[in-house]
Amino acid sequence: MHGGLLAVRGDAEHARAAEAHGIAPIDLLVVNLYPFEATVADRAPFPECIENIDIGGPAMIRAAAKNHASVTVVVDAEDYPAVLAEMAQGGGATSLALRRSLAAKAYARTAAYDAAIGNWFADTLSERAPRRRAIAGRLAQELRYGENPHQRAAFYVLRRASCGRGDGRAAPG
Repeated sequence: MHGGLLAVRGDAEHARAAEAHGIAPIDLLVVNLYPFEATVADRAPFPECIENIDIGGPAMIRAAAKNHASVTVVVDAEDYPAVLAEMAQGGGATSLALRRSLAAKAYARTAAYDAAIGNWFADTLSERAPRRRAIAGRLAQELRYGENPHQRAAFYVLRRASCGRGDGRAAPG
């Protein structure tokens, strides 16, 4: 799988290696990660949470995103219509601009997924102040401007309100 995702199109050495190993190029990757966040939100037992940590999905997503020059990677169902429209218009192909945009979303998705896992482990182990704490937000609203009219701004929300408190309760205010 990874060879088909990472093979650089037009690179003779990559083409020879792919042919020697019977690896076909993969031009489109669509991945729906295991529902780790939902499993944790449902307060599932520890073993079930562990079972819902996706390993292969994030690895494939990252490989496809790295090779976005040739591979379209989709991690959000909201992007299906745009990808399908470009493929219909482009005879099955997508534009580099769309692939770059989707690669950025792919890296953000795997980062948020890993943040959820790391934070869940820290909370499960009752680590009040882990050495590293990743925070991942989801866009709630674009704002007209930041503190000054020439600045861009956006409002992001966290899945959990406990970041900043070690006890798992929402911070006041």
